[in-house]
Amino acid sequence: MATATSSQLKQVMSELERAGSESVRNRGVRQNLGQPQFGVLSGKLRALAKSIGQDHELALQLWDTGNYDAQLLAAIVLEPARLTAKEANRLVKSLSNVQLLDELTIRSVAIAPCAPKLLEPWMGSKKELIGRAGWNLAVGGLLARRTDHLDIDALLERIEAEILQAPLPKQDAMNRCIVEIAVKLPEYRKAGIALGKRLGRFDKRPVPRGCVSPYAPEWIAAVLKTLDIHAASRKKAAKKKTAKKKAGKKR
Repeated sequence: MATATSSQLKQVMSELERAGSESVRNRGVRQNLGQPQFGVLSGKLRALAKSIGQDHELALQLWDTGNYDAQLLAAIVLEPARLTAKEANRLVKSLSNVQLLDELTIRSVAIAPCAPKLLEPWMGSKKELIGRAGWNLAVGGLLARRTDHLDIDALLERIEAEILQAPLPKQDAMNRCIVEIAVKLPEYRKAGIALGKRLGRFDKRPVPRGCVSPYAPEWIAAVLKTLDIHAASRKKAAKKKTAKKKAGKKR
Protein backbone atom coordinates (compact mmCIF):
# COMPACT_ATOMS: atom_id res chain seq x y z
CA MET A 1 0.00 0.00 0.00
CA ALA A 2 1.36 3.42 -1.00
CA THR A 3 2.36 5.76 1.81
CA ALA A 4 1.17 9.35 1.93
CA THR A 5 4.66 10.50 0.93
CA SER A 6 4.94 8.16 -2.07
CA SER A 7 1.49 9.25 -3.18
CA GLN A 8 2.58 12.89 -2.85
CA LEU A 9 5.75 12.09 -4.78
CA LYS A 10 3.70 10.83 -7.73
CA GLN A 11 1.53 13.93 -7.59
CA VAL A 12 4.50 16.30 -7.50
CA MET A 13 6.27 14.49 -10.34
CA SER A 14 3.08 14.77 -12.41
CA GLU A 15 2.93 18.51 -11.68
CA LEU A 16 6.55 18.92 -12.72
CA GLU A 17 5.92 17.01 -15.94
CA ARG A 18 2.89 19.19 -16.77
CA ALA A 19 4.94 22.34 -16.10
CA GLY A 20 7.73 21.22 -18.43
CA SER A 21 8.69 23.09 -21.56
CA GLU A 22 10.16 21.63 -24.74
CA SER A 23 12.36 24.69 -25.28
CA VAL A 24 13.84 24.32 -21.78
CA ARG A 25 14.39 20.60 -22.37
CA ASN A 26 16.17 21.38 -25.65
CA ARG A 27 18.39 23.87 -23.85
CA GLY A 28 19.29 21.15 -21.36
CA VAL A 29 20.28 18.85 -24.23
CA ARG A 30 22.48 21.59 -25.74
CA GLN A 31 24.14 22.07 -22.34
CA ASN A 32 24.75 18.32 -21.97
CA LEU A 33 22.70 18.18 -18.79
CA GLY A 34 23.28 14.44 -18.63
CA GLN A 35 20.16 13.45 -16.69
CA PRO A 36 16.38 13.21 -17.25
CA GLN A 37 14.45 16.47 -17.02
CA PHE A 38 10.98 17.88 -17.67
CA GLY A 39 12.27 21.36 -18.51
CA VAL A 40 10.52 23.40 -15.80
CA LEU A 41 11.17 27.13 -15.75
CA SER A 42 12.67 28.45 -12.52
CA GLY A 43 9.65 30.63 -11.67
CA LYS A 44 7.23 27.71 -11.98
CA LEU A 45 9.48 25.43 -9.98
CA ARG A 46 9.84 27.93 -7.14
CA ALA A 47 6.08 28.53 -7.12
CA LEU A 48 5.55 24.78 -6.72
CA ALA A 49 8.13 24.71 -3.93
CA LYS A 50 6.27 27.51 -2.15
CA SER A 51 3.02 25.56 -2.34
CA ILE A 52 4.71 22.47 -0.87
CA GLY A 53 6.67 24.17 1.90
CA GLN A 54 9.49 22.30 3.64
CA ASP A 55 9.12 18.53 3.51
CA HIS A 56 12.26 16.53 4.24
CA GLU A 57 10.97 13.06 3.37
CA LEU A 58 9.50 14.27 0.11
CA ALA A 59 12.73 16.09 -0.73
CA LEU A 60 14.80 12.93 -0.30
CA GLN A 61 12.38 10.94 -2.48
CA LEU A 62 12.42 13.64 -5.14
CA TRP A 63 16.21 13.55 -5.11
CA ASP A 64 16.30 9.81 -5.58
CA THR A 65 14.32 10.05 -8.83
CA GLY A 66 17.46 11.35 -10.54
CA ASN A 67 15.32 13.86 -12.45
CA TYR A 68 16.97 17.29 -12.73
CA ASP A 69 13.82 19.32 -12.01
CA ALA A 70 12.84 17.06 -9.13
CA GLN A 71 16.30 17.44 -7.60
CA LEU A 72 16.19 21.23 -7.92
CA LEU A 73 12.83 21.17 -6.18
CA ALA A 74 14.24 18.84 -3.52
CA ALA A 75 17.06 21.28 -2.77
CA ILE A 76 14.47 23.98 -2.07
CA VAL A 77 11.98 22.00 0.06
CA LEU A 78 14.64 20.12 2.04
CA GLU A 79 14.61 20.84 5.78
CA PRO A 80 18.18 21.91 6.67
CA ALA A 81 17.56 21.42 10.40
CA ARG A 82 16.93 17.71 9.78
CA LEU A 83 19.77 17.12 7.33
CA THR A 84 22.48 14.78 8.63
CA ALA A 85 26.11 14.67 7.51
CA LYS A 86 25.51 11.17 6.11
CA GLU A 87 22.58 12.41 4.00
CA ALA A 88 24.48 15.49 2.85
CA ASN A 89 27.45 13.39 1.74
CA ARG A 90 25.18 11.02 -0.16
CA LEU A 91 23.37 13.83 -1.96
CA VAL A 92 26.49 15.78 -2.89
CA LYS A 93 28.51 12.77 -4.01
CA SER A 94 25.73 11.78 -6.42
CA LEU A 95 26.03 15.07 -8.32
CA SER A 96 27.73 16.02 -11.56
CA ASN A 97 25.79 19.25 -12.22
CA VAL A 98 27.17 22.54 -10.87
CA GLN A 99 23.82 24.36 -10.70
CA LEU A 100 22.27 21.57 -8.65
CA LEU A 101 25.33 21.43 -6.42
CA ASP A 102 25.15 25.16 -5.76
CA GLU A 103 21.42 25.14 -5.08
CA LEU A 104 21.73 22.27 -2.62
CA THR A 105 24.85 23.35 -0.76
CA ILE A 106 24.40 27.13 -0.58
CA ARG A 107 20.66 27.06 0.12
CA SER A 108 20.34 24.05 2.42
CA VAL A 109 23.51 22.30 3.54
CA ALA A 110 25.28 25.53 4.51
CA ILE A 111 22.67 26.27 7.19
CA ALA A 112 22.30 22.69 8.41
CA PRO A 113 23.70 21.71 11.83
CA CYS A 114 26.12 19.36 10.06
CA ALA A 115 27.75 22.14 7.99
CA PRO A 116 30.69 22.83 10.35
CA LYS A 117 31.54 19.11 10.37
CA LEU A 118 31.55 18.94 6.56
CA LEU A 119 33.39 22.20 5.86
CA GLU A 120 37.00 21.04 6.12
CA PRO A 121 36.65 17.54 4.57
CA TRP A 122 34.81 18.96 1.56
CA MET A 123 37.14 21.92 1.09
CA GLY A 124 40.13 19.60 1.14
CA SER A 125 38.67 17.05 -1.27
CA LYS A 126 40.61 16.30 -4.44
CA LYS A 127 37.29 15.90 -6.26
CA GLU A 128 36.59 19.28 -7.83
CA LEU A 129 32.82 19.32 -7.23
CA ILE A 130 33.20 18.22 -3.60
CA GLY A 131 35.81 20.96 -3.20
CA ARG A 132 33.39 23.46 -4.67
CA ALA A 133 30.72 22.21 -2.26
CA GLY A 134 33.05 22.92 0.66
CA TRP A 135 33.58 26.52 -0.37
CA ASN A 136 29.86 26.82 -1.04
CA LEU A 137 29.30 26.02 2.64
CA ALA A 138 31.35 29.11 3.52
CA VAL A 139 29.48 31.20 0.93
CA GLY A 140 26.09 29.99 2.21
CA GLY A 141 27.09 30.66 5.80
CA LEU A 142 28.07 34.22 4.89
CA LEU A 143 24.83 34.79 2.99
CA ALA A 144 22.80 33.50 5.95
CA ARG A 145 25.03 35.43 8.38
CA ARG A 146 25.93 32.22 10.17
CA THR A 147 29.65 32.68 10.53
CA ASP A 148 30.48 31.57 14.08
CA HIS A 149 32.17 28.42 12.74
CA LEU A 150 34.12 30.27 10.04
CA ASP A 151 37.67 31.51 10.61
CA ILE A 152 37.58 34.39 8.13
CA ASP A 153 41.30 35.22 8.32
CA ALA A 154 42.18 31.58 7.71
CA LEU A 155 39.76 31.41 4.78
CA LEU A 156 41.34 34.43 3.10
CA GLU A 157 44.84 33.04 3.65
CA ARG A 158 43.82 29.67 2.23
CA ILE A 159 42.20 31.26 -0.81
CA GLU A 160 45.35 33.22 -1.57
CA ALA A 161 47.48 30.09 -1.22
CA GLU A 162 45.28 27.72 -3.24
CA ILE A 163 42.97 29.51 -5.67
CA LEU A 164 45.30 29.88 -8.64
CA GLN A 165 46.05 26.14 -8.68
CA ALA A 166 42.47 25.04 -7.95
CA PRO A 167 40.27 23.41 -10.63
CA LEU A 168 37.81 25.84 -12.19
CA PRO A 169 34.62 24.73 -10.33
CA LYS A 170 36.40 25.07 -6.99
CA GLN A 171 38.13 28.29 -8.07
CA ASP A 172 34.78 29.92 -8.87
CA ALA A 173 33.44 29.16 -5.39
CA MET A 174 36.62 30.42 -3.71
CA ASN A 175 36.41 33.65 -5.69
CA ARG A 176 32.78 34.12 -4.69
CA CYS A 177 33.82 33.55 -1.07
CA ILE A 178 36.15 36.57 -1.32
CA VAL A 179 33.24 38.65 -2.61
CA GLU A 180 30.79 37.55 0.08
CA ILE A 181 33.33 38.13 2.84
CA ALA A 182 33.91 41.68 1.59
CA VAL A 183 30.20 42.40 1.15
CA LYS A 184 28.77 40.76 4.28
CA LEU A 185 31.59 41.65 6.67
CA PRO A 186 32.48 45.35 6.33
CA GLU A 187 35.45 44.90 8.66
CA TYR A 188 36.98 42.59 6.04
CA ARG A 189 36.06 44.71 3.01
CA LYS A 190 39.50 46.22 2.50
CA ALA A 191 41.15 42.83 2.99
CA GLY A 192 38.86 41.20 0.42
CA ILE A 193 39.42 43.91 -2.17
CA ALA A 194 43.18 43.87 -1.55
CA LEU A 195 43.27 40.08 -1.97
CA GLY A 196 41.32 40.36 -5.21
CA LYS A 197 43.83 42.89 -6.52
CA ARG A 198 46.78 40.68 -5.59
CA LEU A 199 45.23 37.69 -7.34
CA GLY A 200 44.49 39.79 -10.43
CA ARG A 201 42.33 38.85 -13.39
CA PHE A 202 43.10 35.15 -13.29
CA ASP A 203 39.75 34.18 -14.88
CA LYS A 204 40.34 34.67 -18.61
CA ARG A 205 36.87 33.58 -19.74
CA PRO A 206 34.88 36.24 -21.61
CA VAL A 207 32.21 37.92 -19.48
CA PRO A 208 28.73 37.36 -20.98
CA ARG A 209 26.77 40.49 -21.80
CA GLY A 210 24.84 41.77 -18.78
CA CYS A 211 26.95 39.79 -16.30
CA VAL A 212 29.33 41.11 -13.66
CA SER A 213 33.08 40.67 -14.05
CA PRO A 214 34.52 37.81 -11.96
CA TYR A 215 37.42 40.08 -11.00
CA ALA A 216 36.74 40.32 -7.26
CA PRO A 217 37.22 44.10 -6.75
CA GLU A 218 34.80 44.87 -9.61
CA TRP A 219 32.34 42.23 -8.48
CA ILE A 220 32.39 43.59 -4.92
CA ALA A 221 31.85 47.15 -6.18
CA ALA A 222 28.91 46.02 -8.34
CA VAL A 223 27.21 44.21 -5.45
CA LEU A 224 27.68 47.16 -3.09
CA LYS A 225 26.27 49.54 -5.72
CA THR A 226 23.19 47.35 -6.13
CA LEU A 227 22.71 47.19 -2.37
CA ASP A 228 22.97 50.99 -2.15
CA ILE A 229 20.33 51.38 -4.88
CA HIS A 230 17.97 49.00 -3.09
CA ALA A 231 18.54 50.78 0.24
CA ALA A 232 17.80 54.17 -1.35
CA SER A 233 14.65 52.76 -2.94
CA ARG A 234 13.42 51.37 0.40
CA LYS A 235 14.18 54.67 2.11
CA LYS A 236 12.26 56.58 -0.57
CA ALA A 237 9.28 54.22 -0.26
CA ALA A 238 9.27 54.54 3.55
CA LYS A 239 9.43 58.33 3.30
CA LYS A 240 6.54 58.36 0.85
CA LYS A 241 4.50 56.07 3.10
CA THR A 242 5.15 58.33 6.12
CA ALA A 243 4.16 61.45 4.19
CA LYS A 244 0.95 59.76 3.00
CA LYS A 245 0.13 58.72 6.57
CA LYS A 246 0.66 62.27 7.86
CA ALA A 247 -1.52 63.69 5.07
CA GLY A 248 -4.28 61.28 6.03
CA LYS A 249 -4.18 62.41 9.65
CA LYS A 250 -4.53 66.08 8.64
CA ARG A 251 -7.81 65.26 6.92
